[in-house]
Amino acid sequence: GMQVQGGGDFITDEFSIADTYADVVRAVVIPPNTPAGLNTTSGTNMVSLSWTAATGGAPTGYTVKRSTSSGGPFTTVGSTTVPTVAYTDSVEGGSIYYYVVSAVNGVGESANSSAVSASPILAPPDTPTGFSTSAGDSQASLSWSASEFATSYEVKRSTDFAGPYTSVGTTSDLTYNDSGLTNAVTYYYVIAAIGAGGPSSE
Repeated sequence: GMQVQGGGDFITDEFSIADTYADVVRAVVIPPNTPAGLNTTSGTNMVSLSWTAATGGAPTGYTVKRSTSSGGPFTTVGSTTVPTVAYTDSVEGGSIYYYVVSAVNGVGESANSSAVSASPILAPPDTPTGFSTSAGDSQASLSWSASEFATSYEVKRSTDFAGPYTSVGTTSDLTYNDSGLTNAVTYYYVIAAIGAGGPSSE
């Protein structure tokens, strides 16, 4: 100790300070290790991924990232929570995609895994669903649900259910108004989704 004015010793116990500091450092959690064993299985307009669970740092989840270049940059396309170590990415086929996965916990994120390539098959979009029509005066209003990977929709019409159907228009919307119809005539419609893989079935 050392003498201070007014008497008495002023004592510092540096050992306990160092001890406490070491305890604090030991308590700090680390980000998880990088996941290993990333595998891809290419399907039609989709890629299935799986990997090995990360060790260390108690991961809480995984982040899946995709790029069109093996060196990135990688954009996050999805995530999973522990213990799920698989992910299915819906993506337009016909190109090569590169995937990496990282592990995350409350403290941070691991480095990205090594990139693995995938070559999904390009297919036409699915046939539009949720098709409904409402008739007005000499016109029909059509609507349908979006079809993944469709860039536009072709509307075809016939006065016979068996066809032939004639194209009346193409739209990128999910609705179409067909006018100039004859009242009291029954019209039949089909919708085809058009995308990079060609038209869907109708």
